[in-house]
Amino acid sequence: MNKKDILSLMEAYDEVASLEIAPEEHEGIEVRHADSHDEGNADLEELEHEKVSMVETRLRSAIAHAHQALDAIKKGSIIEPWMQDLITTAEEHVVKVANVLVYRHDID
Repeated sequence: MNKKDILSLMEAYDEVASLEIAPEEHEGIEVRHADSHDEGNADLEELEHEKVSMVETRLRSAIAHAHQALDAIKKGSIIEPWMQDLITTAEEHVVKVANVLVYRHDID
């Protein structure tokens, strides 16, 4: 693994780490619904809350595993080409989602 690969991994780590959300912040996530007076909207709001919770859990898991991978790399674990490919793909996907959520950029 060369210096360029390590720098790419560090950049990917920084992208994922910047997504970390404090537990109290998830309550500020806006849940969209058509009309708050509809009976069905309570169900829609609950489904949206569950979706947000699931996404938050998955992002936190990705962050935790990224930390573990970085720790292993720092201790000298060797990154094989297929591992680097998976990390690159994961980073590209997270960046696309973050760009849409944060900057409202369209996905290419």
